[in-house]
Amino acid sequence: MFTILIMKTFLPQKYPLKKYKTSAKSLETLAHIANQLPMLLLTGTVQKPIQSLSVNALSLVKVINNNDQRELKLAMAHLSFIAHAYIWGGTNPEKILPEVIAKPWVKVSKILGRPPILSYGSYCLDNWYRPNPKEETFFSFSSRSICSIFSTPFFPMITGTPA
Repeated sequence: MFTILIMKTFLPQKYPLKKYKTSAKSLETLAHIANQLPMLLLTGTVQKPIQSLSVNALSLVKVINNNDQRELKLAMAHLSFIAHAYIWGGTNPEKILPEVIAKPWVKVSKILGRPPILSYGSYCLDNWYRPNPKEETFFSFSSRSICSIFSTPFFPMITGTPA
C-alpha cells in the first residue's frame, strides 16, 4: 500500500488574501492605489495620487495590531508595488520616496523580516490566487503589473494539485 502526500511545495499553506479583512480607510486607499497601478503606470501619473495623500493616509496600525500574517503580506505586496512604481513610473526616476509610503513599508518589512524592496516573496509567493477553487491552476494576479514595471515577459502559470 502506498500513501500519496499532496502539498503545494513552495506556495504558502493558506492562500494569499486578495482583499483586507480589516476595515480601515487607509487600507481601502492602499488597495485602491495598488489596483490602479497598471493604469497609473501606463499614463505616467503614479506620483500624482500619492503626493496628494496625508502622511498617515496609508497607515497599517489596525493590520499591525491584528498581526494577521496574510494581511501583513498583502500590505507588503501593495506597498512594494506602489513604492517601486512611484520611483520608476515617471519620466525620470524619483530620488525620494514619500513618507506616506516609506513609513508603513519599513514597519511591515520589519515585522515580516524582509527588506523594504519588491521581493520575490511579495510579487510572486504572496501574490497569486485560484481563479476557480475547484480547478488545479494557480497564477499571479499582478503578473501584468510586474511586466509593466520591469518590462519582463513573465506570466507564470503554475499547475498544482488540489489544496
